[in-house]
Amino acid sequence: MSCSYAVAGQFEQAMPTIPEPHGSWVNALSKEWLVRYGTVDLL
Repeated sequence: MSCSYAVAGQFEQAMPTIPEPHGSWVNALSKEWLVRYGTVDLL
């Protein structure tokens, strides 16, 4: 059963996505984050 109206939280058009980096990049990304921003605080 399909509906012809938008449902809350539903996009009208598909948006491009950026894939997450491979897990093997975590250490390198973390090190570069500390160099650039000097912290790991996410709040």
